[in-house]
Amino acid sequence: VAGARPGKDGMSATAFPSGVRTIPVEATESVAPVVFYRREFRDGSGGAGKYRGGLGQAIHLGGAAANPVALLCNFERVKNPARGRAGGKAGGAGTVALRSGRPIRPKGRQTVPPRDAIQLGLPGGGGVGNPFEREPQRVLDDVLDGLVSVEDARRDYGVVIINGAIDQLRGLKENLIVGRLIPAGTGMEFYRNVRLSQELEDAAARVQQEVSEATEAAERELELMRQEGEAEEMAAE
Repeated sequence: VAGARPGKDGMSATAFPSGVRTIPVEATESVAPVVFYRREFRDGSGGAGKYRGGLGQAIHLGGAAANPVALLCNFERVKNPARGRAGGKAGGAGTVALRSGRPIRPKGRQTVPPRDAIQLGLPGGGGVGNPFEREPQRVLDDVLDGLVSVEDARRDYGVVIINGAIDQLRGLKENLIVGRLIPAGTGMEFYRNVRLSQELEDAAARVQQEVSEATEAAERELELMRQEGEAEEMAAE
């Protein structure tokens, strides 16, 4: 998998260092006694950035006819994910596990037991540039293509997607007002200096006052109900 390049996203599901994609699983299964239960892009593994890192793969592999499989493993980037550059985030770290939950090491000779499968989460490439500078349409395209989740789009890129479309409020929740608008996923530098107009500030003050009055009224009602309940208990005694 390749990290992002200056001006381009990284290439996904490629072999290092050739940058060439591997052959289809059907070709492998036709010449080797193995079964691929799953092989697809590992969504969210590409490091966030103005230019996103390439995605790794999710691969589940076992022996054909419930046979064991001997492997010589040399999986990289399990403990040290690919780092981002110029404000880009690191790619997803690799993962290695067995479907049964038994331990397996990322390196050395390993055996996948009969009727079990090795589950690989291949690492992703690092991103380049500030993720908040990525074009929202490209983030939406990634979400629609299944490369980035809706949650990751909001958290990493500040792009809120609702019903397959970009939220034009750019992630701002106008119902959360504390002197300024708070973004969905607080702490985004993009919104740090966003200020409300006087009209919105007045509206916010009115909303806060109404919420406060409603809360006080509810508390009074609960207290009255409690007192009535106590009085009924005393009368019953």
